[in-house]
Amino acid sequence: LPFAMLVALLATRPSMPVAAVWAVILVNLAWAAESVVLALGGWVQPTALGQAFVLAQAVAVAGFAAAEYAGLRRPMASAA
Repeated sequence: LPFAMLVALLATRPSMPVAAVWAVILVNLAWAAESVVLALGGWVQPTALGQAFVLAQAVAVAGFAAAEYAGLRRPMASAA
């Protein structure tokens, strides 16, 4: 919940600090990687449905990170 609140706070800013966006991207990538390790690492034994859910979540969060990175690369639109 605190992470979601931070992302919501950043989304309301007219200008986002690049370092903060990078932090969000890195946390999302870490979450996705840890989800894959959890699902496939053998430390826990989720059901097939649970494993599929965790892997789908990892793909979705990695997609969020990719979209955030693309947003950083996009030139800022001028407010005319």
